[in-house]
Amino acid sequence: MCIRDRYGTGQCAGTGAGCLEYVWCPAEGVNSLRTLDMELQRLGTYTVQFQSAISFPVFDPDGVPLQYNHTEMTLTELLAQVGATEEEAMQTGAVISARVMYECDADAGDLQACVPTVTLRRLDNENSGFSFRRASYYYKDDGERARDVSRLVGIRITLSAYGVATRSNML
Repeated sequence: MCIRDRYGTGQCAGTGAGCLEYVWCPAEGVNSLRTLDMELQRLGTYTVQFQSAISFPVFDPDGVPLQYNHTEMTLTELLAQVGATEEEAMQTGAVISARVMYECDADAGDLQACVPTVTLRRLDNENSGFSFRRASYYYKDDGERARDVSRLVGIRITLSAYGVATRSNML
């Protein structure tokens, strides 16, 4: 049974497998009135650099947070480290996790000497990537309603920092 509401037409599809919905026609990708296609030519010209900071107030109450400046790299180098290619990322996008893990020994004396381990991982599978669509609606000179759909593809980088500091205690 198909319901007529804001989205549904109230009619069943010809096969009976589902309901028909109101959609914008023509569908995305079949309109001959494409207004503009834009694409970055090379990702290698863009660089990424991030910093992380963490503190351990139990072991160093008055100390400054540990700060670490990670090596600057191009987006192409970042993609290569997670097993993706520049061409693939430009087509489908990518979601990358940069995890910074501090494992510090407070018995060593200087917590500032603690250097974190950075793990880079691709979170999306190769087919999904990272993209979204945005529509702009307007009226043409003849009064007909029209729209332009922009498909935006990008690289999303999530950064997280964790830390553990340990100290031996001999009673």
